[in-house]
Amino acid sequence: MTDTFSQFSVLSLYSAMGLYAVAFILFTLDLSGLAPERLRLARIGLSITWLGFALQVVATALRGLAASRVPWANMYEFAMTGTLMMMLVFLVVNLKWDVRYLGAFITGFVLLALGISATRYYVEVVPLPPALQSYWLVIHVFVATLATG
Repeated sequence: MTDTFSQFSVLSLYSAMGLYAVAFILFTLDLSGLAPERLRLARIGLSITWLGFALQVVATALRGLAASRVPWANMYEFAMTGTLMMMLVFLVVNLKWDVRYLGAFITGFVLLALGISATRYYVEVVPLPPALQSYWLVIHVFVATLATG
């Protein structure tokens, strides 16, 4: 069962990255002014970003279920969680103020960070070593995620 959760986590993350790539292209085209005004590419990009965010939440939750712990134990999981927080802040702030013009920069950075973490830092789900089996790990990584996300 753990293997299945892990596989679906990777699949969900790659799907989210694909949606973020499409949103990045739409935000960039809207920002460049090359698209006709009636298309409103930034709105479409924002909708696709919400879908990508939902898939990234699923990917992070499945990774946590596969590991039977909070998914913060290695750089791959930290990057997943950190970029998730960045995207959450962007989407929530966009509900109050219109900051769609930042969409190209945010989705581009998140896509780059997820791509690097998926190719360079990915590790299979393994139990935590005894030295890290402490409640301090959760506190430490939570504060670090808040600081970077």
